[in-house]
Amino acid sequence: MAIVGHSLFNITRIVLLLTLSLLMSASGGASESRRLYFDLGLESGWIPFHRDFDGQSPGVFRLVTRAITQQTGIEFIPVNLPPKRAELALQAGLVDFDFVCLQWFADGNPGEQFVLSEPLFSIREYIITLKENAYKFAQPESYKDKPIGTIAGYFYHNAEDFIRVDFLSESLLMQGLQKQRFEGIIMEQGTATHWARVHDVDIAFATLHSDGYLRMRLHNKYQPYLPEINSAIKSLRESGEMAKILKQFSLEELAIPTPLNEN
Repeated sequence: MAIVGHSLFNITRIVLLLTLSLLMSASGGASESRRLYFDLGLESGWIPFHRDFDGQSPGVFRLVTRAITQQTGIEFIPVNLPPKRAELALQAGLVDFDFVCLQWFADGNPGEQFVLSEPLFSIREYIITLKENAYKFAQPESYKDKPIGTIAGYFYHNAEDFIRVDFLSESLLMQGLQKQRFEGIIMEQGTATHWARVHDVDIAFATLHSDGYLRMRLHNKYQPYLPEINSAIKSLRESGEMAKILKQFSLEELAIPTPLNEN
């Protein structure tokens, strides 16, 4: 993701710093307890992970972080930023972690300044088309050099193979597909199913784009927190609590079987 000009970067960084400073002040300061800030996007963001299907109630990430808090005492505080600004805030250290899948990165490397948690659950993205166009994307190489609808600020492991057409939200992206601005978009399965239903779009999951485990990506300075966080994640998986959380959003197929096999 390119940042245009140092002045724009500095202005944006100052705005983010002031916003997060106010949030920290409102919560009583970070010195009283262990707190980690993370982004939950905007209202029309990554449903049902950022928010529930109604766009207001807690989504998967909020329920998972609350469950981890119950076991560790670490407080997870959400902020709300658009995707491009969220990535900038993470790189600048203004938020403390995000959720990533290694298969989203071209080289599978999340960055030297970060550490990764245990896998939370599986995550799959697809090339999604209108049903009548699915045959055009039957193979992974079918979309090479074609315009593909994407989300501004999101990672795509093979972005050099197609022409990105960035939108600001999954809702707008689905509407772009409906209006045939492009013939394919990249989106997570549950998210696509939701927005297709909202906008009455007859879609097909033409071909798999990425498949892996979702993890928390934390700044290196929080590495001392990892043993507790990882222990809590393992407990949630092995107790079936993670599967119960996912089932609330009809995502139970994303639960990782136990014991975990990472090979």
